[in-house]
Amino acid sequence: MSIAESLSQEFSEKLSIRSVHSKSEEADSREEYVQSRINRAIHIHDLTKHTIRQAWIFLNNATKYDFNDHKQEGCEFPEATAYYKDAKFSSIVYLYNFSVGICLCDVVKYDWTGQPKKGVGKSNGKIKPEPFAVVILCIAVLPTYRGVNLSKKLYDHTMNKAIEARFHKIFALADAETEGFYNKLGFTKTDYEPLDQSELKVKLNGTPCQFSVMEYTINQGQ
Repeated sequence: MSIAESLSQEFSEKLSIRSVHSKSEEADSREEYVQSRINRAIHIHDLTKHTIRQAWIFLNNATKYDFNDHKQEGCEFPEATAYYKDAKFSSIVYLYNFSVGICLCDVVKYDWTGQPKKGVGKSNGKIKPEPFAVVILCIAVLPTYRGVNLSKKLYDHTMNKAIEARFHKIFALADAETEGFYNKLGFTKTDYEPLDQSELKVKLNGTPCQFSVMEYTINQGQ
């Protein structure tokens, strides 16, 4: 091989390597730009009596389950009052001013056998055990808007509210598809039943569903 051919080959290889790196960096830069635009467009708000009916729309369009047992015969929507108890700690995520996902929660009492923690409960200086827990019933995002971490953002919003309220425990109902999501967040399976699942009236292919219960302890080791 001549010196000219050798230099030509070396220069060609450098161009090829630079081209690969350039495309990779350009793709990463583009992805960061798109993600930053999406992040700026995301807004999460608490579920209210004015938006509570949207919970029904998300449950029916963003999950595979049947909730029709909640409706009275001939009604398109169930009575909104049936959702009021689940509005506590529930939230809706908006993307570019369109609602695209929901985190539906309940707040329940539970038997905590741990030691009382100072400062838990009302800020009156007394030492009390924490008698409440958040139960995440469902995190549902419309199929078109999945893949940009909206479920995680809804979860983070719920977690922050639970920490503010000095709650000690968060439970989540999970199926085979969502167990992995909660595992990554530090949840573990538990035999404790924070609520009666038969009251949820959820079916799949005509059969009542029974979900796994997962739990997460807030401020572990403190």
